[in-house]
Amino acid sequence: MKIRMIDCDNKMGQCELFVTREPNQHEHLYLRNGSEVVVLNIYQFVRNTKDNFAEEPDFVAIVQYQENGNPALTDLHKEASQAVLDWFNNPESGLLGGSNEEL
Repeated sequence: MKIRMIDCDNKMGQCELFVTREPNQHEHLYLRNGSEVVVLNIYQFVRNTKDNFAEEPDFVAIVQYQENGNPALTDLHKEASQAVLDWFNNPESGLLGGSNEEL
């Protein structure tokens, strides 16, 4: 199912994600980048079969981002980002020189 998350504080804007089930109100969701959101309100779109477009989300959630998030996921995201930078900066890869400015 596709869900559109709208940040109630308008810090992060909107994003669309896939979920395996409808989130519950006040449920905490963890994103892959380590961010944590709390679902404040959840709304389901009702469509007829004629207007059932795959691009439209099944649910819209008003969420509030939490400051700390999940440290394990946050660290994993940082490690993955650093691994990509290390790979690009590896002179043996032939992709770039040793400067991050070339990214």
